[in-house]
Amino acid sequence: YTGVYQDGNGALHIGDDTLTDIELFRFDDGTYRWAGNKLVSASTKGKVADGYLAFATVYIDANDNGEFDLGIDPYTTTDADGDFDLVSYLAGPLRAFGGTNIDTGLPNQLVFTAPEGATVVNPLTTLIQTLIATQGLDAAAAEAAVENALGLDPALDLMQLDLIEAAAQGDASALDAQKAAAAIAEVLNNVNENGGDVDGSLVELAALVDGGTVDLTD
Repeated sequence: YTGVYQDGNGALHIGDDTLTDIELFRFDDGTYRWAGNKLVSASTKGKVADGYLAFATVYIDANDNGEFDLGIDPYTTTDADGDFDLVSYLAGPLRAFGGTNIDTGLPNQLVFTAPEGATVVNPLTTLIQTLIATQGLDAAAAEAAVENALGLDPALDLMQLDLIEAAAQGDASALDAQKAAAAIAEVLNNVNENGGDVDGSLVELAALVDGGTVDLTD
């Protein structure tokens, strides 16, 4: 949108209109939020997958504290296919918990995360977000580190690509990435089932990824 600006008093000007204390802007083509210097979409649509997770809770960790703060963090629930549409003026990493794996029929016991701006939430985006949080990398560097350490195709967009769908359509690189995601989930589920520290294990795995090649079968 052109002709939109914010004055020195914090008021937003759209054409001849002056607006204050507005969280969301709804136009014919969608809902938007003010991102400091421009209007951007307030809708985050995507998939939660460890196998697709139906009826999982997905939220924006607005204060980035790693916890679901009811009344602070915007949230929604995935549908029966693992899809979600979360509309909010707030921004932050995505987190997902609960729900049921539609492939196995088993309840999900893990918390998956993804960087701000991602449209998929899965074990690989969880590793990327852990690298951001613990190793001080930005999203692009964290993604590149994961692809390098796990031997994945660097052309893959791990934060946007639905690996399950792409693999089903014959994308060999996506299939390799989905196998890596499944291996990470298996490791974390084993830690959880044995009463271990899942978050601590993720931090350790992130440190290994940041340091070089990782063999998930080891």
